[in-house]
Amino acid sequence: LVSNTTSVTRLLLLMQMLTDIETFNGSEETFLLLLANFLNLDLSAVRIQSVAGSSRRLLQTSLDLSVELDVPTESADAATSSLGQDGSLNTLVTSAGLPQVVVIGIVRYCGDGRMPVQAACQLCLEGSYKSEPDNSSCVQCPSNSSTASSGSTRVTECRCVAGFFLAAPPMSIAGSCSACPAGSYCPGGSAQVGCP
Repeated sequence: LVSNTTSVTRLLLLMQMLTDIETFNGSEETFLLLLANFLNLDLSAVRIQSVAGSSRRLLQTSLDLSVELDVPTESADAATSSLGQDGSLNTLVTSAGLPQVVVIGIVRYCGDGRMPVQAACQLCLEGSYKSEPDNSSCVQCPSNSSTASSGSTRVTECRCVAGFFLAAPPMSIAGSCSACPAGSYCPGGSAQVGCP
């Protein structure tokens, strides 16, 4: 299961199912449940992204499916390997009475707290964060704030730097770090200390 505190990697599973759209519409929920159980995921972590219209392939009708999977980052390699094993997903699906599926490819997104850099995923640098499990770039913290470490996943991990304080919690995208008023010392975060 994926919790709010677990780093998430999004996988896009590209496949073909040997069926027509009417048959698939009647079995979509069962298919998603099987896929979630196959990867030990909560059903909410598995979504159909797109279903392309029917096409003819070797005298059979097939659908092109794209399924998004949000998996814990530490399980992403195992999930990718399980899905890529020849026939294991198809065996599970057909044993449940559903049409045959063929995995065409798997696209792996970097996940939250990480962004693509050339052919690899890199943690967001200190002073930035990324809350979406896609391949977008990390976002800089609001003005006069930074994160304590790399790999941050939420704007709320941004803290006011020394000389500023958090005037209106919580931290937001618009930012809310104010300059330390005269006669005070602000070590960062939300602290504002009066001078002796």
